[in-house]
Order: sequence, then structure tokens, then C-alpha cells
Amino acid sequence: MTLEDVNARSRELLRARVRPKLLDRAAALKALSEVHVETDRDDQLDKEIEIIISHMLNENTKAGYAVSVIGPSGAGKTTLVDRRLDATPEFEPFDDGYGNEVQYCLRVDTPSACNSASLGAAILIASGYPLERIPKHDEIWLTVRSRLRRKMHKIIFFDEFQHVLKGPKAKGTAHLTNQIKLLMQDPEWPVWIIIAGVPQVTEFVERDEWMQMERRIRPLSIDDLEDTEGDIENTREIVEAMAASCQLKLGFPLTDEVIRRLLHGGIWRFGMSTQIIKLSIEAALWDEEANAKLLFEHFVEGYRRISNCTKATNVFLAENWNRIQRQVTDKGKLTKGCSLRPE
Repeated sequence: MTLEDVNARSRELLRARVRPKLLDRAAALKALSEVHVETDRDDQLDKEIEIIISHMLNENTKAGYAVSVIGPSGAGKTTLVDRRLDATPEFEPFDDGYGNEVQYCLRVDTPSACNSASLGAAILIASGYPLERIPKHDEIWLTVRSRLRRKMHKIIFFDEFQHVLKGPKAKGTAHLTNQIKLLMQDPEWPVWIIIAGVPQVTEFVERDEWMQMERRIRPLSIDDLEDTEGDIENTREIVEAMAASCQLKLGFPLTDEVIRRLLHGGIWRFGMSTQIIKLSIEAALWDEEANAKLLFEHFVEGYRRISNCTKATNVFLAENWNRIQRQVTDKGKLTKGCSLRPE
């Protein structure tokens, strides 16, 4: 029995014991998790993925390259890449006709403060390789290259790739850079890399002694949202779509100021602002007196849950909300402490 089977069985057993009201709320949260409003960033990444697939189809292609999805914490990089990969039909696992599952795209969580060996081990584990110990550097990457061919993995998505910057800065990082470069340059089995990380991840390229990585990376920057009519209206549509997915009606007008407070609370980052919306909807679902309505007070609560702020520093309550400044932690949480931007 696979781990996926165990998880499914666990959910089945729990569902038989859960109260009906909680089942309804769980169904609403599932529907909420499936809502996605596409933006220009989706189109840009779709284009990059389709170009990769086109190179994969070309028998003359002897080397792959990397696509880097770069943006600050809370920008929504991981969600963007995961959703676009999920929406790519060519990447759905399938049977090769001999009882073997083929999965062209392999998703790997970059280990914290990783080195060459731990990243190689992460690739093997993600591919289902039974790893009892972490081999030495050269041995593990020979195993990685063999495994990629055997399982027909052609694309690797490394999430939180900035973790490579926390590893050794001498031989360790140089060796890691070289091993990734070798994966892409293998003429018999070229591999394409998708990287998601904060802007500092470009330091990884700079650590390439021969600067060959730079010409093998196609950057895609995830910029902050702006106080423009387009971003304001797009955010309003997201709130409406998410509320509707949970069968919630809007119980107050979504004015431009409310949207600006929301975006400011999410430090003008797509992923963080979306997280505030989701937490606010959760507050509405558990508010029995709200009568299936999404109210302004739910946004007050949603922001409090993500920032642990006081009433005085809650962007939905404070009169000087546009002066409240917070940062995002490495784990994607808004910091409790805040500062006031001078007027």
C-alpha cells in the first residue's frame, strides 16, 4: 500500500466519524482550494512549458535549460508553477504499455541548507527510489542520472530553490551547480529544470565558475501587484469567485478602498493577498450568525490570523492603514511586529 493509499484510507475513516456540519465546511474548503483566476503570469509560464515540450520532441535537441520563476516570499510562485504543471496534459502520469508508470515531470522540495548530496538524495526520494543511506557526491549523481533515464523524468521542478544558498559556499555549491549543469547538458538524456525561489537565487548562477549557467536560464519574474485599475479589479474578481465557490454571498460592498486595504495587508503580493482572502472565508464559514455571508469583519479576522496583529495594527481597522508595514518570514507568514511608514 502506497503512502497515497494510506492517506486516502485515513480520510475515508475520518469522514465516517465527522459531524455533518463539519463535512459541509470541509467540502466548501475543498471547493475553495480549486478556485484559480488566471493572470498574464499563467500565460507566460504556459508558453515556457510548451517551448520545453517542443524541444523534448526534437530528436536534434542535445541539451536542456532552466526556467527560473523568481519573486519575493508570498508572491505565489509555488502555486503558479504547480497549477500550470497540473494543467499541462502532457505531464499527466501514464502507463507505458508494460505496466510502468511514466511521469515526465518530477517535483522536488529543495532541502533546507542543502548541499550537493542532499539535493541528489531529494531527487531520488521524489522519484520513489528506495534510499537507505545518502551516498557520496559522485556516486549519488551517477545514481540520479541513471534514475532519471529509467523513470523517463525529463523535467525537474525545484521548489524553494533559495535553500541552496544556505549550504556550503565553497566546494559544495560549486559542485552542486556543476551537477545540475551536467543534467541539462547530457546529450543522451537532456533534462530541463524549473526553479522557483526568491530573487537572491540568482546568486546560484553567479557561483558558476565558467558562467555557463547564465545562458541556460530563462527568467520569469513575479512582480508585486500595483495600485492600478487592473490589479484592483482582478483582486475583486478573485474575492467574488472564492466566496461563490463556498456558496457565500458578499454582505458588504467591495469598494476600491477595501481592496487596497487587502492588498496592502498582503504587502502587494499575489500569494499573500490570496491567503488573506482564504482565511477570511474560513472565518465566514465558521461564523454561524453570518447566515452564509462574507462580511467585512471576516477580513478583520482573516488578517489577524495571518499576522497576529493588534486592533491598532490591523489594516482593516486602522485609520492609518496605509502606513502599516510588515515583512514576510521564510515560512510565508506575515511578521507580528510592524512599523509605521512616515507620512
